[in-house]
Amino acid sequence: MSNQETKKAAETKGGLIFYPVLLGTYAVIALTANNLSQMKLVDGLRSLAAALLFSGLVFLLARLVTRDWHRAALWSAFLLLLFFTYGHTYQEVEGLKIGGLAIGRHRVLLPVWIALAGAGSWLLLRKVRQPAKLSRPLNVLLLVLVFVPLIQIGIYQVRAAQLDAEFAQTAPLPETTAAAGRPDVYYIILDGYSRSDVIQALYGYDNTPFLDSLRQLGFYIPDCAQTNYSHTALSLTSSLNMDYLTNLEGLIIPGQEHPDYQKYIQYVHNSQVFKKFKQLGYDLVTFSTIYPLTDMPDADVYIADNKNPLKQYDQRAGISDFEVMFLRTTAARLWLESSKAFFEPLQKSLVSPDEQVYERVQFQLAQLELIPDIPGSKFVFAHIAAPHAPFVFSADGEYHLYDGQNEGYAPEITYLNKRILEIVPIILEKSAVPPVIIIQGDHGWHKEYRMPILNAYYLPDGGAASLYPTITPVNTFRLVFNQYFDGDYPLLADESFFSPALYPMQIEKVPSTCLSR
Repeated sequence: MSNQETKKAAETKGGLIFYPVLLGTYAVIALTANNLSQMKLVDGLRSLAAALLFSGLVFLLARLVTRDWHRAALWSAFLLLLFFTYGHTYQEVEGLKIGGLAIGRHRVLLPVWIALAGAGSWLLLRKVRQPAKLSRPLNVLLLVLVFVPLIQIGIYQVRAAQLDAEFAQTAPLPETTAAAGRPDVYYIILDGYSRSDVIQALYGYDNTPFLDSLRQLGFYIPDCAQTNYSHTALSLTSSLNMDYLTNLEGLIIPGQEHPDYQKYIQYVHNSQVFKKFKQLGYDLVTFSTIYPLTDMPDADVYIADNKNPLKQYDQRAGISDFEVMFLRTTAARLWLESSKAFFEPLQKSLVSPDEQVYERVQFQLAQLELIPDIPGSKFVFAHIAAPHAPFVFSADGEYHLYDGQNEGYAPEITYLNKRILEIVPIILEKSAVPPVIIIQGDHGWHKEYRMPILNAYYLPDGGAASLYPTITPVNTFRLVFNQYFDGDYPLLADESFFSPALYPMQIEKVPSTCLSR
């Protein structure tokens, strides 16, 4: 047998080669499996396609250089491993100092990665004698690695279906009756909107003109407004089920550090408040969001921002939060965090996640003005991701991305206040029966002041007489059903529970506190 024939035989001995491409597949699927509760499954498809294409291209380029499929596979897999793990590694060492020397920086990690790429390439190209022998075990290894997160995703989806069926069979609450001329009900959540005294203390911003304007419109604003829980999932689950989490089956497990988000999603989508309004013949009106917790496409009226006609004139492609997160786990993080001048040309052809937040909030606010035109009785649930970060609104409503948290909060609430004071009078004017309008923060924004929130109630026909300065969201709909729908719900003791950002289930009861003005 000639040398050329021997070489070809060695190249084919390892069989099919697909492990380099599986590396890119694994990088996306594993990230998806770890973030299912915070994303929609389809959000990862474009990243998966890009990772497959990129991995295949690197493999083919390596083949052109080496002229050996198995050596090309080994070399490309090594380079891809460095590429797909750079961002993960940087995240672990970012800000790390040893002996006063900051090593958790790109200027340190990048040379290390380049050195590893150089040394590893030399070893694989020069020292590995029979790369074909490694192809089969590496194929098997990567198949197993990909299979594990696929099982996780499958289990998640099966459990979601089981929970759907379980919650669909839950016995409804006893029916209440609606009084004649029943009102539409608006529940508007402004995510991260803090109480006015906290805003004054932290940001030097006087929010009293906005509150006074709401009062002139007929709103009652509790002086000591506080949320029941310091995280969105916990807070909304409690308020929409009119109860504390300890009384909702399966939500509080001793020793648990992180929520079982699948259950929280079910408790929100199948909340007692939604069920009660459905029993009363109300249509549920919701908005599309990027959060599975509050995105409810099965609502009677689902207002989706992808139908916004303004987007028909925007030829730029959008990049999602998941896609940015995926890029940040790879060596592309260097590119994302490079100088503005380098990134600006690409920005002109992409709609960033921050711009998408801006467009979505603008769309939701505009649509709120039109909801009174929808016929029939309506319960409107609007979860608006503002003034939550990213802070993307200037005081006059133009797109402006603020770097600093303190810098962007005040301009954002300035614009939100302006729009709310435009929207509410339109809703009031268009409504044949005076509506119920509740505008709440689900939690405060600053990490040390998560409990004080904006809490404003428009309860017509004397409903405000039942309100009091320390009312919390858990009692919001108990009071509404009692006042307008002949309900018989005793008000619960108003209590608040704080938990840290990294460990949401480490819940601790905290007192009701009003900062001095």
